[in-house]
Amino acid sequence: MKLKLSTPFARKQKKASKQSVGEGRRRKRRLSSAPLTFLIFFALASGFWLLNRMQTKLSRDLRIPISLEELPPAYMISNFHFKDTITLRVQDVGFQQVRYELNEFQPIVLPLRYTKDNKPYLALSKDELRQEIMTRLSSSAVVQRQNIESYYLLLKARRRKKLAVELNADIAVASGYTMVKQTLIPDSVLVYGEQSVLKKLKTVKTELCEVKDVKNTLDRKLQLKLPYGVHSQTNSVLFNVEVEELTEQVFTCPIRKLNVPKGIKMIALPSNVVVRMTLPRSYHSKLREADIVPFIDYQKVAESKDGELSELEVKLIDYPKFIQGINIEPKQVQFVIEKG
Repeated sequence: MKLKLSTPFARKQKKASKQSVGEGRRRKRRLSSAPLTFLIFFALASGFWLLNRMQTKLSRDLRIPISLEELPPAYMISNFHFKDTITLRVQDVGFQQVRYELNEFQPIVLPLRYTKDNKPYLALSKDELRQEIMTRLSSSAVVQRQNIESYYLLLKARRRKKLAVELNADIAVASGYTMVKQTLIPDSVLVYGEQSVLKKLKTVKTELCEVKDVKNTLDRKLQLKLPYGVHSQTNSVLFNVEVEELTEQVFTCPIRKLNVPKGIKMIALPSNVVVRMTLPRSYHSKLREADIVPFIDYQKVAESKDGELSELEVKLIDYPKFIQGINIEPKQVQFVIEKG
């Protein structure tokens, strides 16, 4: 059996040791929280400084762009050189100055106006410019310095010329189909420009339209490729392509003999040929057998030496323009010439 013996001095020393350890721990916690406290107070101080700075009035130079209203294509500016920006010295609170810096100013547009005799010009007076400027600034802004002049730009008439529209297209229809018709609307345009430029122009080309494997009617809006300095009220055209499926019609027709002189009889062997015609489906009902006239020409026999020509090529006198393909069987026939 063990007995724990402790004196009053030992107990007092142990208690002091525990107090020392606790004090050390508290000191460490205070030291570790000091940087965080500093950062919090620094952020608060910076925020108050920035807020005060944003509410303080500052001065800086601002630039507002000047642009032109779109002109009628028949006119151009005669005195084109003008100041395209207005520079101002503006005093305003800080957060407004930041807004001016981050957001670009909307341009002041010189409007198109007309004189009493209906001549166009571009103009803004000083008062109108000041009003336009103030609408772009805040109510707290003060313009300290400005260099404002009125604007007055004269316009002069361009030369004009009517040009045909030239299609720039690569259209490939699918197998078994055909392009029936292609249309440009409009097919000519009125262009404006300097006389020296217009004199060289014969047509106005469209942008490239490239479509492959077309099976249905095609509609496209094509931009016109106007040369630099040339303008037009029409900047695009409508391009339409009608596409149809192909079909075939077959006729058995007698061969006609042409240029046979009197007293001579010409007999074709065989006397009939089979004519296969490829055409758009919508024209199927319009094609008649009477439209198909195959023939051989006696003149070819007359121009040849005796016995040299034994067969003649079978051709067609005429056929409708909508026919896409023709196949005649047989392509050549023998013949017999009888006199008397």
